[in-house]
Amino acid sequence: MSKLKIQIMHSFKQLLWPIAINLLILIVNYAYLDSLLLWQTYNFETDTKDSLLGFAFLQFPLLSYLITTLIILLNRRLSLSNGAQLPKIAVQIINILITLMILFLGLKLVYGFSLSTILAASGIFSIVIGLAIRGLVSDLFSGIFLSIDQNIKPNHWLQFQHRGKDFYVKLITYHWRCVQLVDGDGVSIFIPNSEFSTLLIQNLSFPQCDVWFSTSIQLDANCNHMKALTILRNAAAKTALEGKVLAKPAPGVIFERMNKGILHYNLWFCLAPGKPKIMGMHFMMENALNFLRVGGIKVVSVNYWDDTFKTPPELENTIKQDTSNASLIENLSTVPFFTNLKMVDIKALVDRAIVRRFSPTSVIFEAGEMGSSMFIVLEGSLEVVALVNNQAEVISTLWPADYFGEMSLFTGAPRSTKIISRDTSVLLEINKVDLEDILKNNNHLVADISAIINKRLLANQDKFNALANVKAAPLDNQESMVNKIMKFFNLRST
Repeated sequence: MSKLKIQIMHSFKQLLWPIAINLLILIVNYAYLDSLLLWQTYNFETDTKDSLLGFAFLQFPLLSYLITTLIILLNRRLSLSNGAQLPKIAVQIINILITLMILFLGLKLVYGFSLSTILAASGIFSIVIGLAIRGLVSDLFSGIFLSIDQNIKPNHWLQFQHRGKDFYVKLITYHWRCVQLVDGDGVSIFIPNSEFSTLLIQNLSFPQCDVWFSTSIQLDANCNHMKALTILRNAAAKTALEGKVLAKPAPGVIFERMNKGILHYNLWFCLAPGKPKIMGMHFMMENALNFLRVGGIKVVSVNYWDDTFKTPPELENTIKQDTSNASLIENLSTVPFFTNLKMVDIKALVDRAIVRRFSPTSVIFEAGEMGSSMFIVLEGSLEVVALVNNQAEVISTLWPADYFGEMSLFTGAPRSTKIISRDTSVLLEINKVDLEDILKNNNHLVADISAIINKRLLANQDKFNALANVKAAPLDNQESMVNKIMKFFNLRST
């Protein structure tokens, strides 16, 4: 059941109590006084029973209770449906005004007070109370105007100075008297609305267009320029999707120049408030180097700040290798299912595997399809689509070095999800027939493969259950997974 449906049911339950009370009053009125509305039949000149007066007036606060509850629930419903809602303080003020109007109406209809008398009395009362609590009134009206202002809203990160202290905080909400903020350590901070409204505030959630950071990477000129550009853009997209840099404005990659046989690329990005520049550069470069390694492209050097760091030794060892089968061998050897294979078996598997290229929006396979192969992502990115509460949703994204489809390869199980290529993607496909001879000679590896599959299944199921808000179903134990693999590959126990 979706969160929206659950909230609707919860809201209906909250409405039952005020609806029931109002209906009860109407029924009692009709049963004993032959009128649904007691104040319509009560004669103020001849009837003097205070109990009847009070009972008649009781209908009005109960009606205001019903209406204000309905407004609160409608505002919550609005938030769940499209993410927009009235500020909490605005809803409270609307409810107070509605309550006062209904109570004034009750005083006029039940007790016979004139509207001018009510307004005069309430005006004098308001002046007296206002003078006594003028600080509270100032905070109240400051909070009203702050909640209306669209330049500073909840979840925005702010920076300002207050009472000689620098603050870097996130706005949580506006209350009657104060603004609730939270700092980077999760400590709540409350500042009176009247004081907060006079501060000079920098809203860090709206980075200026000219606040950009960059890092650069140098590649061998013999590489495929367009392929390298695509890989770097994919790395930038992943970094933004992970939240390491801002997705809006989107990061980008620029080919700067070619000099002395070296291609120079700049990766540009904006950072979220509070994140140090070096961390953004680190995550951007980490994804770029990883994707280039998987793509078999030689990296000459990378640049942080104004200093140039040579390619790490472990990367140099790989880029000097042949960038055809050699890079595929390296990629395959990092997949957990094949890490314990001998190098001769990995090379044989690479020779039999198929490199496939898919254009953007291509469907690799549909959920429920039969299959007997798995895929390793070499370039590009793909979306994993599954039914969550009877609606197709993207539950994860696959990037270079990720893999999928292992259940079909090792057990022949139908595909559990739909896989779609987000952009031009290159995959390495491994089929059952490519693996049969290797497993027959290494059937002791089945237990290790089974343990890895069960671990992956458990992680995927936990993620899916969290999205669908359902309880986990029991998984096959490791022994039954071993039996499935042995049966699918016609292996004999040793």
